[in-house]
Amino acid sequence: MQTHSETIDKMVECIKTGFKYGLFHSYFENNEEHHFGFVAMRSPQNNGFFITARGSNKRLIPRTDVVYVSSVDFNARILNTHSMDGKKASLNANLAAKIFESRKDVNLIVHAHIFPRCDNKTEIDFSPGTQEDVDEVMFYFSKEQKIVELLGEPN
Repeated sequence: MQTHSETIDKMVECIKTGFKYGLFHSYFENNEEHHFGFVAMRSPQNNGFFITARGSNKRLIPRTDVVYVSSVDFNARILNTHSMDGKKASLNANLAAKIFESRKDVNLIVHAHIFPRCDNKTEIDFSPGTQEDVDEVMFYFSKEQKIVELLGEPN
């Protein structure tokens, strides 16, 4: 069984590969420090998962930009997070938690700001991290789909 450290190493490699394929765009033009999107990986050790920190640098992803979510209480709306240097989990950590809880077949989630033009597309664009956003996305994942395109306009 993989250790937490080995899982983080594997996740960092997945993020770097995603960046090479153009999955993550900069928040601001000519800024290579912070990128949109998130990556989450199920922990093979327990029910927790790892997720990129808010505003993380996907090009040079340091290990400190990976946050561990050990448990989630959906009723109380509490995520128990652990970070090497106090960084906060992605705003979409609650969505990742719900996907991992509902879809045991999913071990890796990539939220990229690309538009694949797939048929499985949300109808409403809600703010990230809101319950409405989680409900909208989960409706489309409940169809056993592997890709959900969120409503939005391509750059």
